[in-house]
Amino acid sequence: MTEKEYYSHVERTLKKSLVVLIIVLGILFMERESVLLWGFAAGLVVGIINAFFLSLRIDKMTLIAIHNQATANAFLFMGFGFRWGLIMLACYFAVKTGWFSLIGMMFGFLLPSILSTGEGIRDLLVCRGQAKRCN
Repeated sequence: MTEKEYYSHVERTLKKSLVVLIIVLGILFMERESVLLWGFAAGLVVGIINAFFLSLRIDKMTLIAIHNQATANAFLFMGFGFRWGLIMLACYFAVKTGWFSLIGMMFGFLLPSILSTGEGIRDLLVCRGQAKRCN
């Protein structure tokens, strides 16, 4: 994957996640009592933040990997604790307050990963050698 393909992949994933978030917030405007949707929206926000920080970490790691592979691996795993800590904090908040559904939050956490995987499969099956058609 080239640098341009990587940035395009991350951009499409984040844009699709934001579109889903906007749709969910629009539904929440009418269905304010749905704890499941509130959980999904909160989980999606955390999932988008995690995906964004992971993409930044991977981008910087590739620059470091040119010089030293061991340092690049250590750099990648330094952000691991922050991202998991954010997820655990959101889950703890959902359990303690009861404002959000934990199941909804889990689906929200997973959506950017599912969208990213779908984009990757699309890139592999359809877009290789057909850049004009896929962008």
